[in-house]
Amino acid sequence: MMHTRFFDRRRFFTKVVCFLAAGLGLVLTNRIQSLQAQLPQTVIYSVNPSGGQKGQTVEVRVTNGKDLDELNALWFSHPDIKATPKMQDSNGKQIPVANTFQVTIGNDVPPGVYDVRANGLYGLSNPRSFVVGDLPEKTEAEPNNKEDQATPMDVNSVMNALLNGATDVDYYSFTGKKGDKVSIDCRAARIDSPAVAIVELYGPDQRRLVSERDTFRNDPYINLTLPLDGTYKIKVYDLTYAGGVDNVYRLSVHQKPHIEFIMPPSGTPGTTGSYTLYGYNL
Repeated sequence: MMHTRFFDRRRFFTKVVCFLAAGLGLVLTNRIQSLQAQLPQTVIYSVNPSGGQKGQTVEVRVTNGKDLDELNALWFSHPDIKATPKMQDSNGKQIPVANTFQVTIGNDVPPGVYDVRANGLYGLSNPRSFVVGDLPEKTEAEPNNKEDQATPMDVNSVMNALLNGATDVDYYSFTGKKGDKVSIDCRAARIDSPAVAIVELYGPDQRRLVSERDTFRNDPYINLTLPLDGTYKIKVYDLTYAGGVDNVYRLSVHQKPHIEFIMPPSGTPGTTGSYTLYGYNL
């Protein structure tokens, strides 16, 4: 028995049209996505300093990013942290200093980590971390790459600093007494910095007492009872010898309470129990 195939022209052309329409749709979709990817968008990589003391005004600069044209405001995740552009005189007129702001932190802002975003010609940026503390703060003074150039610090203070270069090493000094319990906290990864900081502490006799790296999320934290009276030196550098304007960190030397752990570590809701805190300066 012979079977005859008939050419269905209508069905053939319908398939061709559908195929071409699908191909055209795919091309247009890819083209639109490509155009969207090319649109500028304000992006910030770092601000310096990366924090300040509550109740104070600090000058903050957006140090790196892309599409930072005409930055005119910083927005924080707490309403009592407010920023205004820093102004300068130019031929008798006040004009803003590029990417630089005066940030006022209210007295009632709780210590903690907040978001900061920059607003400019191309919209509102991504967030970066901004720390509010309750200790006096300073900014690192370069050069401090050698022990005899160490930047002095007070116990119970914070230093805002930067590892700006592959070979950058920062030295600091503070005075302590035998028996003092001191904590040294270096915040980098915890505040969106790419720095992988190492902190070393040297005693008055030049001996290295401790070297610490990744106590909290790659950040070093040292608790120590000082063995001697005298001047102690702190050395800070990057594990991978990387550096740049994004590699900010906050170094604090303090005697504030620090909890290592609690025993027992848990309890039943609605009950009263006895718990013991273990740590420093409790």
